[in-house]
Amino acid sequence: TVRPNQLICMRPPQILVKNGLVKQEELWEMVRAVYGLKDAPLAWALKRDKDLSQVKVEISEVGGKTCVFRQSEDDGNVWRIEVEEVNWKTIPIGYLLVYVDDIMVMGEILTVKEVFRAIRVLWNTNKPEVVARPGMMTDDEIDMVQTLMFCGLQLTATKGGGLYIHQKSYIKSLLNKHK
Repeated sequence: TVRPNQLICMRPPQILVKNGLVKQEELWEMVRAVYGLKDAPLAWALKRDKDLSQVKVEISEVGGKTCVFRQSEDDGNVWRIEVEEVNWKTIPIGYLLVYVDDIMVMGEILTVKEVFRAIRVLWNTNKPEVVARPGMMTDDEIDMVQTLMFCGLQLTATKGGGLYIHQKSYIKSLLNKHK
């Protein structure tokens, strides 16, 4: 298990040694989680959670008040987007779901956009996709889509403005695999 400030080193890829770009005895110090490293998921989760817990974002839908992300005590992958109030009460205005490096934000469209804007300041991310209600249009910050994939689930906008959650693509792939 990776501990904070633990020194982790690795040998460079052999192709670099063979091409004379690095010496055989050279070691590289890891400064962030590396894909494939046994402890990388835990290291990323610790960094991600620390970063998210420090976010403060002004949300225009609640009068420009400062909002924070609070991690659920029941499920560490669920975060509430809350308005900070002076009397220590908080008002949830949305939710953030995280799974490794997949992020879903649920809330009113301006809240979703402002939350993603804050997240994109923290990390380099793809342009967010939002399940579109009829009449919603893509803009510079987000892409509107009819169906969105998140952790193997498909989320599709319904005509009535609801959300249909299903796994049609996954089921089709299973059926095709076992014909």
